[in-house]
Amino acid sequence: MSNNMSNKKKVAHRQQEEKQAQRAVKVVFISLVVIALVMIVAFSFLYS
Repeated sequence: MSNNMSNKKKVAHRQQEEKQAQRAVKVVFISLVVIALVMIVAFSFLYS
């Protein structure tokens, strides 16, 4: 009985970690896109 409960907790914890990892990946990609846009704007101002 307690083994089943610990497995459910492990599965729930793993799912929570996966959601957190997906959130972190989204944040990284969004920040990379923002940095790229800032660089494009900066270079357009430098070379105009």
